[in-house]
Amino acid sequence: MRPSLAFLVVAAASVAHAHTLVRSVYVNGVDQGTNYGIRPPAMNGPPRAGEPPFIDGSDSGTGSWPVKDLTLPDLQCNVFGELPAPDTIRVVPGDIVSFEWGHRTRTSADDIIEASHKGAITVYIAQAPGGKRDSWVKIFEEGEYAKGQWAVAPKLISNRGVHSVRVPYGLKPG
Repeated sequence: MRPSLAFLVVAAASVAHAHTLVRSVYVNGVDQGTNYGIRPPAMNGPPRAGEPPFIDGSDSGTGSWPVKDLTLPDLQCNVFGELPAPDTIRVVPGDIVSFEWGHRTRTSADDIIEASHKGAITVYIAQAPGGKRDSWVKIFEEGEYAKGQWAVAPKLISNRGVHSVRVPYGLKPG
């Protein structure tokens, strides 16, 4: 079994609306490279007709807005999700996939996410593009694990922006 990870990363990237982005993915501890296998918002081009301007008010490709039309492939594959991603990361069931989140850079100076942004981390997986669009399955969730202690803040911050999930055993390819 060799499922594509592209859909998994994008599903997790929905947390990016909390002002942080997935910068890199690790498979079994091996860094796949900055933005490799990720469709970062800065690479998506201008917004579709009727959508708001990019977060900085320009057309620079730094948009970070929620997907509102649930019939678009964007829900699974980010904005302009119908276009093939430039690369994918292959994984097998049982692999540990780690997501490295951050504001601007992958340096120790990056503050990951504002500490006031408390909340859960949830990862859904769906079939790669071309599959059924209603095939979402939750494979990870962590919320408040102690009074006032959340998966995002402070845990994700103290982990330098990294959280990990195991690809479910028995997962079929795709």
